[in-house]
Amino acid sequence: MSLQHLTLAAKTAIITTVTVLAASCNKPSVPADAIVSVGPASLTETELRAAMPNGLPAADSAAFAESYISTWISNRLITEVALKNLPDTREIDRMVSEYRRNLIMWEYIRLKTAEDPSLAASPDSVTSYFEAHKHEFTTSEPMVKGIFVKIPSGSDRITDIKKLLRTPAADPDKLEKAILHDTNITYDYFGDRWVTWSQIKAIWPVGSTEIKPQTGMRYEAESAGSVHMLLLTEVLPAGSQMPPEAAAPLVTRRIEARNRADIERRLRADMRQHASDNGLIRFHTPK
Repeated sequence: MSLQHLTLAAKTAIITTVTVLAASCNKPSVPADAIVSVGPASLTETELRAAMPNGLPAADSAAFAESYISTWISNRLITEVALKNLPDTREIDRMVSEYRRNLIMWEYIRLKTAEDPSLAASPDSVTSYFEAHKHEFTTSEPMVKGIFVKIPSGSDRITDIKKLLRTPAADPDKLEKAILHDTNITYDYFGDRWVTWSQIKAIWPVGSTEIKPQTGMRYEAESAGSVHMLLLTEVLPAGSQMPPEAAAPLVTRRIEARNRADIERRLRADMRQHASDNGLIRFHTPK
């Protein structure tokens, strides 16, 4: 994004601002790719590009640049005036320094934690934790197992697939053979894993009759030239204890959060011990 892409109004605002400030300030050194300067500060094309979201169309990029530059100018103007009129900025300077120290500290802790092998939750620890705390993991919505098929309404295979899905114990192998190599048919067998009911509703056609999960039920709806078919082989009602495989991601996050806290405590303790051993920590008695 260069200055030539900006609107006339944006250019005029920038030139006016720079002209007014130049009359009252000593001319500072300006970066080679500067777009606009306010007092000693300059906004560069590199900084603007870094701030701009990826993938914006040309018109949106120009609008973003104009808005960003305008906001940058306003913020700098207020800062320049505030620095001249605030009676004391020492507390602000202290807060900025403290914030910077905290950012550096937490980034270092994050990096040290990420590289520590004890952070990861092992499969055995996940299993053990779940067994000890399974009462804490319950479903907030129904979870189901089954089969989903989406097939064009005019397909010559639709009758056979409907028959296969009407079978009490629908055979996924026969279904897969029936639709083999047919890229017009969407098929998802989730009889071996639990999925949430909201995931099912997300693929069910909007505006069709509301369906409620029941074991052994087969549902069908036609929309936009396709027939959607759903067979539920198992249903776990809301409020049930989560299956281990469904709870595993939640358990993993808990264990890793605990491990992260343990790593941080060890890191702080080790650093303090090292500093004490080397005389870096000194306590002073008030006079």
